[in-house]
Amino acid sequence: MRFMKVDEWKKSHAWHIRRPFYDLYEAHKSAVAKEALERIAALYVIEEEIRGRSAEERREVRNARSRPLLDSLKQWFQETLGKLSTKSDTTKAIRYALGRWKELMRFCDDGHLEIDNNAAERSLRGVVLGRNYRRLAIMQGCRIQSHTFPVFTASQRAPLRVDCLT
Repeated sequence: MRFMKVDEWKKSHAWHIRRPFYDLYEAHKSAVAKEALERIAALYVIEEEIRGRSAEERREVRNARSRPLLDSLKQWFQETLGKLSTKSDTTKAIRYALGRWKELMRFCDDGHLEIDNNAAERSLRGVVLGRNYRRLAIMQGCRIQSHTFPVFTASQRAPLRVDCLT
């Protein structure tokens, strides 16, 4: 198994480019944003089909099926840029994606990588929730009765006794 540098790992999980297009579609029902979302969704269909397979199989399928879709998406982005105002939000979203194209393509070359880092972000959500609950208790003048504040996720509940001092 090949180990990646932290910067390389971060850059390999850059499919958050979907979000600007999602926001544009929700706000303006933009046809360009809808098209971008549909093209990106096709990549996620492929990822769903290959989930759980070996890294080598995933790489092969991605190169055979995802790479042509990505090449088409990039070409469409470039063609669409010429039709848009240079200062529009859609133009900014497309430029953002094109500016990260090398990183966006990295998952095709390495079957160990996921298309995005959603799983990692979901697993950290509980840590953030736990930290925020502790901060809230402290701000309200409460004392947390535990040896250490437990880290828990939304699916787990940690026993916690809070006594307010006021």
